[in-house]
Amino acid sequence: MFGRPGVKEKILHEIRMFIFLTIYLVLFLNSLTIFRNLVLNEQILSYFYFGKNLIEAAILAKIILLGIMLKLGERYAEKPLIIPVLFKAAIFSCFVFVFDLLEHFVIGFFKGEKAVTVWKDFANHGLNMHLGKLAITFLFFILLFSLLEIARVIGEQKFIRLFTHGSNSIQE
Repeated sequence: MFGRPGVKEKILHEIRMFIFLTIYLVLFLNSLTIFRNLVLNEQILSYFYFGKNLIEAAILAKIILLGIMLKLGERYAEKPLIIPVLFKAAIFSCFVFVFDLLEHFVIGFFKGEKAVTVWKDFANHGLNMHLGKLAITFLFFILLFSLLEIARVIGEQKFIRLFTHGSNSIQE
């Protein structure tokens, strides 16, 4: 097939990207959960958190795909790669922070707490932890978006061949 990819190819590409991003993000979120438990010396690591991380990763993967589809950061495409990488890392790190905040409010809602109480609890006890997670997420997203931007520039097929077959496979 020549020319532009068809609908089937686009759907398959989106599914592959969604799976890749979800796996990448769930590994990251689970590593943060394990790190948190080790730092806080919690003896029980609940499977609930791993399930929650899977759902959060799937939502974030879909948001990242929507951002790509909406050409978020496209205006920086001709700039040095560090510019779109840092822009996207900052934007999507903020999304993670917002999800953490929303999660805190939803949990408080189900516990029957008032919004003011939930906010005070977040600001007094959870803010430092969430700001630390924001910083780690930003660095993590720099790596992710660096890979995605390099793939965009050199072409996805060439990028995949580079990872699966070595550098000799991309020479033309």
